[in-house]
Amino acid sequence: MIMKHYDECGRPKTTKMNKFAFPPEIIDKLGPIANEPANMEELTKSFETIFEYSVKTMHPFFIDKLYSGSDPIG
Repeated sequence: MIMKHYDECGRPKTTKMNKFAFPPEIIDKLGPIANEPANMEELTKSFETIFEYSVKTMHPFFIDKLYSGSDPIG
């Protein structure tokens, strides 16, 4: 999953730099915070959601005043 995300970050023609959503939308997609441990399936789903909505700082179009295009996951 991490390698797939890493590979997609450098494809500006097929991958957007980010998928914008307001915080309530992302929280709804992640689901409620439980007091008991999560199983592997729930963790995988959470990580996929995080990767989906994260800014791809390695994307060629990402420009920041402190750094640009150097971090694969941010």
